[in-house]
Amino acid sequence: MSEITLPVVAKTAKADSNIASRPIWGAHLFVPANNAGFLEKLPLLTVKNIIIDMEYATKIPYKLEGRHLCKAAIGYIRQVRPDIGVAVRTNLYKAGQLFLDDLLTVAVAAPNAIRIPSVSEPSEVAHADELLSDIENTHGLLPGSIKLHPMIETPEGLHHAYAIATASPRVEALCLGGEDWAYNCGLERSQIGKELEHVKFELIAAASRAQVTPVDSVYNWINDLDGLAEDCNISFTIGMKARATINPRQIKIIDNVYKPSKYKIDWAKNLLAGLSEMYFDGRTHYISNGVINDILAISQARAILANAN
Repeated sequence: MSEITLPVVAKTAKADSNIASRPIWGAHLFVPANNAGFLEKLPLLTVKNIIIDMEYATKIPYKLEGRHLCKAAIGYIRQVRPDIGVAVRTNLYKAGQLFLDDLLTVAVAAPNAIRIPSVSEPSEVAHADELLSDIENTHGLLPGSIKLHPMIETPEGLHHAYAIATASPRVEALCLGGEDWAYNCGLERSQIGKELEHVKFELIAAASRAQVTPVDSVYNWINDLDGLAEDCNISFTIGMKARATINPRQIKIIDNVYKPSKYKIDWAKNLLAGLSEMYFDGRTHYISNGVINDILAISQARAILANAN
């Protein structure tokens, strides 16, 4: 039998994805937007990512104050601790003018990301993308630099999770809101967390398919650090890469769990070292060490190295 020769064009691999290129694994600390004292002390904490909260933690009478404090805080943190990733949780898209006012006020300060709560439809993400593009263009910001972190907190949102994650190239994370999920589904939250298993598995699968980072929900039992560590280990094992928290005491434990192992770092380096693209049979294939690799494996390898430190 004669050898079959495939038509092959080899070149350096691109294999682009939405997996965040900046460190995003580990703890994401919620801080209230209208608490100036807390915002001022943030640079003293050993935290890599924060979420300035203009939704739940900033009550209705203080929304305006919270917006402007948030905007000022972003500039302050940029000067004092430029290594901190700053996300802002706005009010719900469905809140209409509240959401729009949040975006118009804080986006000009160029946060790393906007976290939109309780996203149910991909159109919400697509419209937020358009609004951010207008803001970036008007204020001379780098196009596409403000990312989106939609939160899944309803059955409808979970049903559309993949479409939400792929509704804009700005989406770099898909985040679970466990408390609201339980509330919306008539579930009672527990420290064991069995009631969140289904939504976690589905969200992780959607995020992985979309090549974005899955982020777990807050563990509310702030005095149970052993329980937190156990829950984090389970969460990381099933595929979550980061976790929100409302208490600085939890940061170190979360950061220690949600980080790539030496084995995974070595695997990622080996996979990407000799990566190339080859085109045959009507599609592009990604080759490393003589083996065809799925694009999802490549994006995970890049995410591992982006979060290796």
